Amino acid sequence: MRNWQQRRVEFNHKRLKNGYLMSLAAWMALLKGEARDPYAEERFIPLTLPKWSVLREEARELILAMERDVAPSSLFGQPPLAGMDEQQAQWLTALADDLWRSREGLWDWTAEALAALREADGAYARLLAGIGQHTRVAELQDCQSGFETFQNAVQELSAAVSSAPSKVEIVRDPAASERRIRKGMTR
Repeated sequence: MRNWQQRRVEFNHKRLKNGYLMSLAAWMALLKGEARDPYAEERFIPLTLPKWSVLREEARELILAMERDVAPSSLFGQPPLAGMDEQQAQWLTALADDLWRSREGLWDWTAEALAALREADGAYARLLAGIGQHTRVAELQDCQSGFETFQNAVQELSAAVSSAPSKVEIVRDPAASERRIRKGMTR
């Protein structure tokens, strides 16, 4: 199974930024009259724009899975921690996860990422309401601000996903390190 970081890169960079957002930017260029592409114009509204439904579900799952898949407790199933006494491991994993969440601000990150997703969903729903049955650039000039709002919201979601901690780091006690240095006991 791919780890969370690999799934995040595939989702955020490959499908969201380099796929969906690039297509949305090309569509915006068509709307603004900066480009002309009859093939893209014909396909964007019926085929590309609705891909948001799949992407939003993937984003939601990724956000909710981050703590579970990246938390320090995930390391307790690997050597040398896997050999730890079960009773001891139970309280230690809970403690390690709580400290990690607190230090990394994960409660805030999860809330902010889910808020960005809700904002993008809201912008998408408003956009669809404005589009109605129209599919051509000439028919959708009045929806340009709706497309821009949606594009900005998806970019904010991408930024939120990018801002998640990239790995579990073990941080030494800085005071203990300083005491060793003063005593000349550096390693």
